[in-house]
Amino acid sequence: MVDIDGEEVLVFENDWWRLKVRLGQSLSPYHLYSIPTGQLLADQHYCYQLAAGPLGPSGYVGPTTRSQRVETVGWALVPDEAADHLVIEGRFIFSADGPTDIRIEHTFSLFREASRLEERISLVHRYGRDRHELSDLRFGFRKLLFDRQRYTWVNNADRSRLVPVPFGRHIGQSVDHRMASYAATDLVPNNWAHVGLPDRAAEAWIWADDKVGFISAKYSQGHIEFGVADGELVAQPGRSAGIGSRPIDSADENLCLRFGGVGIARGCPEKAATLCSEQRLSFGVSIYEAFGGEWTVGLARYKDILNDRGHGLVPTYRSRLHWNELYNLGWRCGSNEPLQELPALWAEAELAKSVGAEVFYFDPGWDLHEGSSVWDTSRLGDVGDFVTTLRSKFGLELALHVMVHTKSTDEDPRIYRRRRDGEIDLWSDDTPYAGGYICPASQAWQEQKTARLAQLAQAGVAFFMFDFVNYGRAVPERYIDPGSEVPSCWSSEHGHNVPLTRGEHAAGIMAVVCAVKKLFPHVVIEAHDRIGDNFAPLYYQHGRPFAHDELWGFEYMWDPYLDLLSGKALSLYEYNLAYDIPLYLHLNSSHDSGTWLAFWWYASCCRHLGIGGLTPESPAWPGLLSTVRTYHRLYDFLARGDFVGIDVLAHGHVLRDRSSAVIIAFNLGASKIRRELVVDKDRLGLSTVHTVSGADVSVRDGNIVIGVEIGPMSPTIVELNVPSGR
Repeated sequence: MVDIDGEEVLVFENDWWRLKVRLGQSLSPYHLYSIPTGQLLADQHYCYQLAAGPLGPSGYVGPTTRSQRVETVGWALVPDEAADHLVIEGRFIFSADGPTDIRIEHTFSLFREASRLEERISLVHRYGRDRHELSDLRFGFRKLLFDRQRYTWVNNADRSRLVPVPFGRHIGQSVDHRMASYAATDLVPNNWAHVGLPDRAAEAWIWADDKVGFISAKYSQGHIEFGVADGELVAQPGRSAGIGSRPIDSADENLCLRFGGVGIARGCPEKAATLCSEQRLSFGVSIYEAFGGEWTVGLARYKDILNDRGHGLVPTYRSRLHWNELYNLGWRCGSNEPLQELPALWAEAELAKSVGAEVFYFDPGWDLHEGSSVWDTSRLGDVGDFVTTLRSKFGLELALHVMVHTKSTDEDPRIYRRRRDGEIDLWSDDTPYAGGYICPASQAWQEQKTARLAQLAQAGVAFFMFDFVNYGRAVPERYIDPGSEVPSCWSSEHGHNVPLTRGEHAAGIMAVVCAVKKLFPHVVIEAHDRIGDNFAPLYYQHGRPFAHDELWGFEYMWDPYLDLLSGKALSLYEYNLAYDIPLYLHLNSSHDSGTWLAFWWYASCCRHLGIGGLTPESPAWPGLLSTVRTYHRLYDFLARGDFVGIDVLAHGHVLRDRSSAVIIAFNLGASKIRRELVVDKDRLGLSTVHTVSGADVSVRDGNIVIGVEIGPMSPTIVELNVPSGR
């Protein structure tokens, strides 16, 4: 404890971090310093921004009022075997007629054997009997970027960039943020609307130049929550504030980066909207890591954070190559296509066998009506017989597409999502679908879906994909204003909040996933984002007992070649820098080129592949056969090895015993090129390089230097120490 300008300042530190907290009438963790890297991450008063107003029949009838400051109530140091925890309690000070006794419990944790710092925040209505609607909630550290008094960028802030994690510009097919990262100049808020970039949610944020940086990550499994970072104009010390928290004269404002803590993004965390009598609201943990190097080092740190929490690659993981019949046989979605018949399905199974696939993937159309999950026996025969024939005649397992919502309205009435008027919420008229949305929180739906999927698994189905899971309409949520009310379930009989929250929707779907997985642990399950359109953090609900095994490859299945050329699918490189959770994706092989550029891009970025769309009559068929043979030979590197990002168009795949590696380099241009790839020897982990295929390799200054020629619109595969018989 030290005394600065008459204020008590608490210093909390270890070998990695120094945190200073002002105590007294204005609580503020105002100083955060990384000792190993010499970075001052935060140097301004902490942001405790909160507004509270009346909610329903509450004793409080005053106006919605913003907090003026947080007053220190007390603090304690709580050690355990792993860390020291600094717990600070403060009380929000509102205006004289504002709410009373809303408190914050602010905890910082420093670890003895780990270089991270963690922050946890809870709001507590300790003795209050009133119910409040909360708004304008934002807690976070502040870092000075531009000083208006000195008219200078502080510590060369103009050379740093703010990078969203794990994705930059593109997220799947539908989301284009136009910018992959943000300079300090981008963070200046709009003068009049008081908003600005980055106007988006992310799991974490990296602030870095080419030499040093830090990552601020948010992790929450109890509810959906995002990391928030933004630019903020903050009054210079000693200047009076005007309307709200903004000074009257913008010349009195400094530009700050605000990060960490708690913030509202995409309406989440949902529970932050209200605070009831004697209630505690606990938010997800914020995790901070400082590092030396450019921003991709921060992505590696994020991968470590996730792996430490159970989101890594399971040592026993094994994917199998799927053949998707949809590409040849079609899907009657929005068309008059006939349903698949057994002769055509067996012909597809023969193609799967001959090309080297291991699993027959049956996309929509196998059940009585899509979403029923009841095998269509009258058309396809007994499901057990179908599985037996696939195995005995073709050597294939069976995988099924599982639709969550249903193209029917005449099943058990308890399973459906209800509108405000009590009627079944029908699939919207502007889609090619007819049927009703189900409510995943309905116990009747969970029991029905679990029983039907268990029957299929008992018959031998080896894989389920959970699709059509949207909380909103079947139309992708990009068509819905994020600030508007999305359709939800208003039934008071399902036992959920009215209306149904996103978290409850996701939990209902995951309850079925876990129930099936518990009964049949060998069945592999892929689960699309349980809200829809890549809404939730990718780690959300993964890693718990009996959860899903894989994530979906962001819908790059329809024209994977064009998705690569457009730059959308380059986001898969970013994913692999930050995540080890396997991705699953189908490829329409008829869209690929003779160099198999798309195949090798997605094979390099997705640990689990499905293919289809060609026949032996196709000129490209022999090329596909050859490509699949090479894929099987290199499978352990691509599906079970460690991904090493050299750059966006050069990927390393290293066996975990560090004996050998495969490098795949890509050329998206129209001319042949030669590249020199310089890779730190320690990153590949190879002690020596004794055999090489596909390139010239040398060792220089502790780096492996790979000279490789790449044809136009082509991949080149380089093999290091790979046995010739492999």
